[in-house]
Amino acid sequence: MKSLLLALALAVFWPGHLLLAQDPQGPQAPEASQAAPAPRPRLVIPEKEFDAQLRPPGSSVTHEFAVHNQGDDDLTLEVVPGCGCTVASYDKTIAPGESGTIAVTVDLYE
Repeated sequence: MKSLLLALALAVFWPGHLLLAQDPQGPQAPEASQAAPAPRPRLVIPEKEFDAQLRPPGSSVTHEFAVHNQGDDDLTLEVVPGCGCTVASYDKTIAPGESGTIAVTVDLYE
């Protein structure tokens, strides 16, 4: 019951956002700033996991992950490894429609 009352209160006190509170003369035209959404990057990583198989202690594993920007603004990356045994190198900025890589090296301690 409380949720129904809250919905009715919003309908009365939040004009223009719910059908019950719209202007009786009809819907308003959207403002110019709402007409087109702001450009945004869109990160796509096709391969999210890599199986390095069994490796001997003291060796290292390196793998490159492909990164795509399918948005319409520059994609800025910041990769922070979770421990000192991991090093990452990567393209810092990827333009719209372009691709880059994140190379990860993990040292397998004994």
